[in-house]
Amino acid sequence: MLFVPLLSRMNVIKKVLERPNRVACIGDMRERVKLHIREIVAPVFEGVDFTEKFSGIKEVWANVKTVSGQTIFIINIDVSITHEIIIRYDADVDSETWIEHNKNNFKILDVEDLDERHEFLRLKCAKRGDKDLGAAQA
Repeated sequence: MLFVPLLSRMNVIKKVLERPNRVACIGDMRERVKLHIREIVAPVFEGVDFTEKFSGIKEVWANVKTVSGQTIFIINIDVSITHEIIIRYDADVDSETWIEHNKNNFKILDVEDLDERHEFLRLKCAKRGDKDLGAAQA
């Protein structure tokens, strides 16, 4: 007789865990990533080239997934999406933000507010290479 209530509770728990629409959960975010804000710096006197400056480093928890076979078209240029990163909602994150993870830089191609609830962001990114080799210049 004691096992019947326990089994019914286990079925309820199982149904909650098997939510088909669940995209993100705090428990899935097990990796630390750094968010860098990119700024364009005007050329110095007699210079002709603009330079990039990265500032505003912020470390957040994230769920990093490798994605293959997705392509996004930006102004007649097709760019392959290599990673999908889910983080907590941050209003400062946009396509000018760069992500550093495991000494690699990632360019954010698309920012999606999941379910428009301001809880999680899905960032579709393209890997730009090793940070130490100047990969941010791409």
